[in-house]
Amino acid sequence: TEEAAAYVKYLSTHSDYDEAKVPQVVKLGNELLVAAGSWKQAVSCLRTEHLRAHGSHFTGLWDPRWNGAVDELLLEYARRVAQEGVRSRFRGKPHHRHEALPHKSALAFLLEAMASLWLDATRGRVLLCSSEVEHLLEGIISSPLARVPKMNPDRTMSDKGRLIWDGTYPNESCPKDDHPPAKEPVHAEVIRLLVWWALMLPGIPLLLGKKEADEAFKWVWRH
Repeated sequence: TEEAAAYVKYLSTHSDYDEAKVPQVVKLGNELLVAAGSWKQAVSCLRTEHLRAHGSHFTGLWDPRWNGAVDELLLEYARRVAQEGVRSRFRGKPHHRHEALPHKSALAFLLEAMASLWLDATRGRVLLCSSEVEHLLEGIISSPLARVPKMNPDRTMSDKGRLIWDGTYPNESCPKDDHPPAKEPVHAEVIRLLVWWALMLPGIPLLLGKKEADEAFKWVWRH
C-alpha cells in the first residue's frame, strides 16, 4: 500500500533516533493501520514493503548449492521459516486485547526504550502507532517491558541497559515442547573441553569469552 511505502520511506531517511520525529512516524503508522483495516494486514503490508525496499538477509537460503548439501527436511524447514515466519503455536483460548504496563526497572528508561524501538522500526520489525487506532488492535497481547544493566567484557557495569520483554502471559499457552529443540552444550561438555585444553597446554591460562549474535531473536519473522 501507499501508506506502508510512506512509513518505510520516512524511517529509511530518518534512521537516527530523534524524539521530535516520533509524532510523524506514529501518524504514518496510524494511517497504515486505518488503510489496512486491521493490525494483521498492516504488519503484513509493512513487511512486504520493507523487503521490497531493503531486501532480505535470508535470500541466500534459496541458493541451489544448498540442495543436497544440507539435510533435506532441515533445509525445507529453514526456507519455510524464512518465508512464513516462526509459528507461535499458541494453544490458549481466543483473547481480547491484553494491555500491560512497564516493570519498575524500565520506568526510568522509557526514552532509552523508545530509541531501541526506533531502531527496530527502521528495520521493519515494529509498527509504531497510537491509541487513536485502538479499535484496530483487537487481539494483540502487550508484554511488560523490563530493563537490566549490561556488563562490559571486563565485568564492570556499563551505562547501557538490556531491554527485556516479559512474555510470561503468552508463553503460558505456548508449550516449549511444541517447538523444535535448540540444543546447546551442557556443563559437562564445557568442563571436559577445558580439562582437555589444560592437559594439552599446561601452564597456559585459559580464558572464556561469550559473544552474542546481535539482535539474534529479531532476525526471524514471527506470527
